[in-house]
Amino acid sequence: MSADTDRPKFLNPLKLKRWMTRIFLEQLVIFIGQLLDIVWESAIEVPEV
Repeated sequence: MSADTDRPKFLNPLKLKRWMTRIFLEQLVIFIGQLLDIVWESAIEVPEV
């Protein structure tokens, strides 16, 4: 019998988890930056009474 060379190759789950963590952290940084922009813009737009 010969090995099946056409079979799917599975990814290393540890590498996949690190990649997913990095993507999650990048999205978190973007979200926090957008949130701070909204807070900063609302502080600028409020007129003094």
